[in-house]
Amino acid sequence: MKRSLLRTALATVLTALAVLPGASPAAEPVWSLRPDPYGVTLVSPGGKDVFGYLKTKPAGSLLSANSACCLYPLRTPSGESVVELGPADHRHHRGVFFAWYHLEGKEKADFWGWGAHAPTEGRRIVNAGLALVRPPDGSARLNAENDWMAGPLVMVREKLAVTTRTLPEGNWLELTFTLTATAPTTVPRAAFSGFCVKGHAGPDAVISAPDGPARYPAPKHDDPKTGWPDALWYDYTVTLATGNTAGVAVLSHPSNPPTKWHNLAGIGMINPCHLMDGDLTLKPGRPLTLRYALLVHDGPAPAAALAPLAAAYRASTPK
Repeated sequence: MKRSLLRTALATVLTALAVLPGASPAAEPVWSLRPDPYGVTLVSPGGKDVFGYLKTKPAGSLLSANSACCLYPLRTPSGESVVELGPADHRHHRGVFFAWYHLEGKEKADFWGWGAHAPTEGRRIVNAGLALVRPPDGSARLNAENDWMAGPLVMVREKLAVTTRTLPEGNWLELTFTLTATAPTTVPRAAFSGFCVKGHAGPDAVISAPDGPARYPAPKHDDPKTGWPDALWYDYTVTLATGNTAGVAVLSHPSNPPTKWHNLAGIGMINPCHLMDGDLTLKPGRPLTLRYALLVHDGPAPAAALAPLAAAYRASTPK
């Protein structure tokens, strides 16, 4: 009896100590990476999947490109996936990715996977490392390192930082690409290429801009003069197979080279392209930094919320 009373008294004291000022609190939920067979998944402190990063092509996928190194799936706060991997209409497209389809350096190479202007055989983007950083501001940053290889030759070294926050309006991602050529390399003028978001196609798909639905003619893949004018953002929204409406807004930072857009509602493609005005020259030891942001949302494009987000993003500097 005395031992029982002693245990009860001790438990009461320990409970009281646990709530005293300065006592160690229970561990707070944090951002985490869950290993997957072909990459990793970023999981929010609330336990929700935000996006996957594919290091290699999933077995059984229809992806025809030699590389993955992309964000797939990309999810809204409710869990809807808004991008495709290797769809039937463009099997070389993959989620959210960055690649050029024509490089001329020590080798010619197509890392996009198209094959119309440069070889794709033996041209691969190979992941060399992934790491998760948790800054004190409550965000998460996934760092990736990739080598763009033509056979055994590394043509470009890529560093990618994806900084992620969960907002009331959706999941906010800032992507910073740092690309360094190992030898003098030219990326010829093009009507598309670079950063691309491949959404689910659908008959009711809408591409909108800050002033409403975009009414520009569809750009032509072989004519840079048909690109859409730059805008604070373009949003792609569609009704998914689940019956729910969702989308993704894409922003190009003003520090990027002059940008026009190759946007196609019919295939769910949003492509801020920095090659429409001329060739791009890459020199060894002189990294090229390109910055983009995404708001992945449920429902129609949140235009009112995107206005202050775009203003803050345009004023920001890389972290």
